[in-house]
Parts: sequence; structure tokens; C-alpha cells
Amino acid sequence: PETSVKLSDTLREPSGLITFNNLLWTHNDDHDTTIYGLDSNGKIQKKIKLEKVVNTDWEEISQDSSYLYIGDFGNNYQGNRTDLHILRIEKNSFLSNKPVIDTILFSYSNQKDFNIQKPKTTDFDCEAFIVSQDSIYLFTKQWTQNKTSIYTLPKTPGKYIAQLKQTLNIDGLVT
Repeated sequence: PETSVKLSDTLREPSGLITFNNLLWTHNDDHDTTIYGLDSNGKIQKKIKLEKVVNTDWEEISQDSSYLYIGDFGNNYQGNRTDLHILRIEKNSFLSNKPVIDTILFSYSNQKDFNIQKPKTTDFDCEAFIVSQDSIYLFTKQWTQNKTSIYTLPKTPGKYIAQLKQTLNIDGLVT
């Protein structure tokens, strides 16, 4: 890189990044429930704490015109999480520091085995997603096969089975 910036020690493990309302927004992977707004120099300008939620393993943040989405779907340690979900936060309430949050719960259509796996061996670990039109697209990390599976689910609150659309041999890990 031509330049680099040391981030605040508060950002112990930033995981996910979007630009919104003239700031770069990020969150810690599994340390707290605050969303941090950074300027272009990496300095924290705004902190918004999400109340009454838990950060088990927040991996990614995305957005559409009305909502922010935070993926609490990291699953690399034992591969057996049954509480995978995405937080959906209304943008206007977020900016007024009174976030209105609802939840999109999901499981994978082809995950049948929920026994504890060895760390970093599961095909059901997700660290990336996008929101497009009326859907959320999840990209898994297949640790041993170096592939990604793409799953879809609706972007509205509820409990869903994420539908497998395609598996791609990418010779790496999507993060």
C-alpha cells in the first residue's frame, strides 16, 4: 500500500466495512456490539451501540437504501451453530442513535450434521454477503475444499432456510 493508518485500539478485530452517510462503518468480529463510523483517515467519528443484541461472531456488514445488515454467521470454530442470523437495522433510526433492529434467522438447506467439527474444517462458515434487490446472498468458506457456496434468503425479518444456488471452485477462501 502507498499509505497505511493505525486504527484505534478499540477496533480490536474490524470485520466488515461499508460507506454510508459520509463515513466508513465497521464493527468488531466478536468483541462488542458497537458500530464505528470512521473518517477517511481511520479516526473514529461516531459510535453507535446496539442494545439487546449479542455479538457471537459478526463477520460482515452490508446495506441497501433503507437498512444496514450485520451478519452474525461466523461458524469456523466448531461448525455447528444453530443460531445463525443477520441483524437488520433501519438507517434513519441508526443515525438518530436509536437503532430499530430486527432479525433474519437462517439455517443452510444442505447442513444436516450439527456435530462438533474440528476448527476450520466446516463447509458452513460464512464471512461475506451482499444484499441485492429483494435477497441476501451468502458466500461460505469451504475450509478444506477451497470453494465457496452461494446461498440466498429473503431480506425481510423471519426464519428461513438459506437455499443453495451454486458452488464455485475459487481455490481460496472468501472473507
